[in-house]
Amino acid sequence: MSSDLVSTNRRVSDRSMPEESQGRLIEVEQVSRYLWAAQAASGRRVLDAGCGSGYGSRLLATRGAREVIGVDIAHAVLEMSAPEMPDSVRLQAGNVRKLEFEDGSFELIVCFEVIEYVDDPLDALDELVRVLAPGGLLLVSSPNHGVTQPGNPCHVHKLGRDELETALVSRLSHVQLRRQHDFVASALLSDSTYHQGDGGVSDDLALHKLAADDPDGAIYTIAMASEVELPAMRDLATLGGTVGLKEWLSVIETQAATIADKDHQIYELQTRMEERERLTELLGEAEHRAGEVPELTQRIADLEVDLEAARSAATAARLEADQLDRMLIYGRRMLRYIRPLIKPLRRLRRKLRG
Repeated sequence: MSSDLVSTNRRVSDRSMPEESQGRLIEVEQVSRYLWAAQAASGRRVLDAGCGSGYGSRLLATRGAREVIGVDIAHAVLEMSAPEMPDSVRLQAGNVRKLEFEDGSFELIVCFEVIEYVDDPLDALDELVRVLAPGGLLLVSSPNHGVTQPGNPCHVHKLGRDELETALVSRLSHVQLRRQHDFVASALLSDSTYHQGDGGVSDDLALHKLAADDPDGAIYTIAMASEVELPAMRDLATLGGTVGLKEWLSVIETQAATIADKDHQIYELQTRMEERERLTELLGEAEHRAGEVPELTQRIADLEVDLEAARSAATAARLEADQLDRMLIYGRRMLRYIRPLIKPLRRLRRKLRG
């Protein structure tokens, strides 16, 4: 399928391209859901809501579904995929929030990797329940919060495990949840099983799980819901392509280098932000001080007036002091002339009195 038919947002693909994902983990996750759902498909009329390129619709048909109608919003993708579908599969454009089918039209509805792309997933659940036949089975998947990779710009709203369960319980009487997660596997196979592909089933393949895990750490929640008792559905594991450790290590090294580069960019950005905050603070102080300039200017002017007055007073005081100093000098000089005359005058005064 051409990449121009794959819807993207900010260069992130939100639609699977089988030729690019074949044997990879993303295909294993997607096909596992449909292989598990196929246990309930035999003889039923099935709606594959949000079918994408129709790989799941085709799988359900080959597993015995009487009729499969795949609905997706991407008309161009459906046109490209339609010629590859078997006769029992019909693909048509549509919106899961407003399905163009009568009430109770389908005995099995699968809706995998869809509701997280819808503005209001509860509206989508209402539509799915509306077209579900009495006694029919609804299978829905949703990525879990805090586990799936964050930042996918195509995801609008994720229903967590509890949210999905609550939403379905309020609409249908019987609800069960399954957890889907990715594990490391090592398989010992015969040549015939080793060559097997295309979702082939090996009934004699024993599965042993060695490590216990926290159920809340599962990547996806898969819910099954109905108005009647739910069918027994076997647990299922799917093997993808062989693991290329060198490829994984290369990817990890690339991711580590990218993370280190991002960390450096973040550090530089934080440094620049801190410098900007410091400069902003200094600018604020400067502006505050600039606001005080008129007041300081007036104060200086007042002090200059006072200083000039003080200078004038000091000048006058110096002049007065100079004058007094001159008078004192003159008085002292006169006193030196007068003193020799004082004694004779005093003797004369006494003679006159006597």
